[in-house]
Amino acid sequence: MSELAPLLDAVERLTAAVLTGVPVDKRLWTAEACAQYLGYSRSHFLQKIAPRPDFPRPHQVGDGEKGRRWKAADVIEWVEGR
Repeated sequence: MSELAPLLDAVERLTAAVLTGVPVDKRLWTAEACAQYLGYSRSHFLQKIAPRPDFPRPHQVGDGEKGRRWKAADVIEWVEGR
């Protein structure tokens, strides 16, 4: 069961995001959401992916690292363009 917990948690969060009615081009993802979408850990995303010059720049919506958000559409476009 413990192996399924992260997957179930991700499905629950994605379902909640879909049910919000916010169009994907307007959604802002946290580092954790970006990492999950890309299939990496949060720390790997923040250390190796987010700093890449070709990766979309984050928007600061709060204080510090936890306030950074990426446009979901930009992240998806980045993946599809690779």
